[in-house]
Amino acid sequence: MRKLTSDQQRAIDYFESPLILTGPAGSGKTTVLAQKIARILEEKESDRILVVAGSKKLVKDLEGWVGQLVGEDVKNVRFDPLERVGLEWIRFNASRLGLHRHFVVYDHIEQLRILIELGEIEPASGQPTLAPRDALQQIRRLKLSGITAESFSDNDGAYSPWLHDLYRAYQAYLSGSQAIDREDIIPLACRLVAEYPEVVTEIAARYRYWIVDQAEDLSPVHIALIVAIAPALAHLTVCGDSEQAVGLEFGIRGDAIQAIGQQLPHSHTVQLSRVFRAGNAIVDVARALRKTRKSTSNDDFVVMDDKSLVYFLAFDEQEEARYVVDEITMIRREEMLSLNDFCILYRTQSQAYFFEEQLRQQGVRFRSLGRSAVYANSEIRDLILYLRVLFNPADRQAISQLLALPPFQLDELAITEVIRNIPNSSGGILDLQGKSFKMDADIDAKLIGLIDLLVHWNGLLQEDPDVLAAVIVSQIADDSGYRMLLEDENTLESLERLQTIDEFIGMAVERQWSVEQLLNDIAVTLPDDAELMSGDAVNLMPLRHAKGYEFPCVFVCGLEEGLIPHYSAQFQPDALDEERRLLYIGLTRGKRQVVLTSAFRRSMFGAEWYDDISRFVKELPRGRLACFFSDRMAESHEMLIDRMGDEGFHIQTWLPHTLTAEPEKEARYQVGEVVEHPNWGRGVIQHIEGVDDKVILHIQFGDNERKLMAKYADVIKL
Repeated sequence: MRKLTSDQQRAIDYFESPLILTGPAGSGKTTVLAQKIARILEEKESDRILVVAGSKKLVKDLEGWVGQLVGEDVKNVRFDPLERVGLEWIRFNASRLGLHRHFVVYDHIEQLRILIELGEIEPASGQPTLAPRDALQQIRRLKLSGITAESFSDNDGAYSPWLHDLYRAYQAYLSGSQAIDREDIIPLACRLVAEYPEVVTEIAARYRYWIVDQAEDLSPVHIALIVAIAPALAHLTVCGDSEQAVGLEFGIRGDAIQAIGQQLPHSHTVQLSRVFRAGNAIVDVARALRKTRKSTSNDDFVVMDDKSLVYFLAFDEQEEARYVVDEITMIRREEMLSLNDFCILYRTQSQAYFFEEQLRQQGVRFRSLGRSAVYANSEIRDLILYLRVLFNPADRQAISQLLALPPFQLDELAITEVIRNIPNSSGGILDLQGKSFKMDADIDAKLIGLIDLLVHWNGLLQEDPDVLAAVIVSQIADDSGYRMLLEDENTLESLERLQTIDEFIGMAVERQWSVEQLLNDIAVTLPDDAELMSGDAVNLMPLRHAKGYEFPCVFVCGLEEGLIPHYSAQFQPDALDEERRLLYIGLTRGKRQVVLTSAFRRSMFGAEWYDDISRFVKELPRGRLACFFSDRMAESHEMLIDRMGDEGFHIQTWLPHTLTAEPEKEARYQVGEVVEHPNWGRGVIQHIEGVDDKVILHIQFGDNERKLMAKYADVIKL
């Protein structure tokens, strides 16, 4: 371990008052936090530590580093997003906030559905309408700023006048469905601690030491909650880097870390200035971006190695993808790196398709981060709908979606009629048991059968509120006929979906979750909470989700006007500054090498675009960028020089390397072999069918036989 600097040691030792720890990427902030947590565990003898971070990746890293320092004692520390902790407080104190104990939390898609449904509210004459996505973003801004539907004034010029009525109607819909949305969690927690001081005492007694990381992205309501609880804590450490703040998407402006310091007047600040990261080229580029942004930071960069920073201008997005995969193959072989050591960062989801397609063609394994993995599968989302209606029978959004699924498949008019008949009570759809809907006889029979099943499952919950979610989900899959539908389909796709359901149930068994705990986890799972795929694979992720990650080699792709910076930010100084922050974050993810790419021509929105090279590329220091361009543009050298800004760049033509991906070793299975699965334990292969990538294994695990596709089967031979 590298010797600690004096500033790092001072931050670890300080406990007299709240600590504000700041520093740029690579300055050792995470090392300090890990050492500080270990110090609390060893010297303060406290197991009441809460570590709050914005991404699951950072939480896992911190947990791993602390574990290396204190061993098994790391289990005494809670690592979680503030939303997850706040949701538990709200659930426990629901009655104090006028909420039903079994309220649900609507996700982004359900929020949009509600706003589309409420879109029939007509604005006053002369007022502009709002698209549902724009309306949702403005409502999020209001909530994260602490502005409720009741306190929102339609005279606020920063928002559309029409939003006043829409915001109130939206909140009324949530209330009628016994629901909240994700942006309600922290404001409700703030209200809870403001109205009930004893709750603050209870929280501080449970977690006496708070460590808050990635504080630069905290919203005003997050700040208010932390500041309200801080005086009751034994110690609070707030950590972050203002240069990496990317909260403008939700209208969060200003310096969150500075705001916390101002609201905690007795706090002490430690600034880490030495940067143990990258080589001269990457350091110079980072400095150039900071200078352009008029940063006041004076970082002492400590050069660890000296790799050139590379820039490549492709003819189009297909060639950009070929170049990136080609470079990964070459660098991997020359420097003996694993695929895990590479990351491709992109600005918009549409870019990812070309990289994924090229990686598939070359046989290179990859994982897509920044997306929900488990809960994004359609079969899991379907079963969760049953679970949500069971947990909260008044959840109109879940009921509407459920009735559109097989075996019901009701049309929009029929669904609307069912929703209209649901009483405004805690019993919700359960109160309709035994009643006829006076529709088609087949539809009536299906609805009566569904309600009878819901009542039966609800009885299981009432008998044992702590019954494992795995037990209920398994019953739902069987009793509803969902599993039988997939079994009867008997296709490779249906087999994969059945396997996904079984693995999901196995995960719930392993974590010993109740229904409430499972739904809480779903409610606060962010896009960047995707579980990492096992094995060696190239990483792909959106630039906005890259915070907290580090890789030896990083590709930042799409450096064109319209992508980086995004077209929506080009004429807004604040938004343009945020785009520079995003690029700065991307650059500082690379520990050894960073490759920047652009495309001369790119297909977007159904048309071909010929956007200029990003202004950020033209701002980079000359002599620090090795530039390559496509041989398809070799005859356009003068045009290329013009697009680069001047002749200060060192430019060469790129010639592709030989692309020969290393084929994966195909697992050979035989009947009678003993294998082990992480959820189902040991099993014996009974039968094998299919050929090539369509091989299906019939494996006997105890009393149950499972059909697994060999290429996806998470089993090892014993």
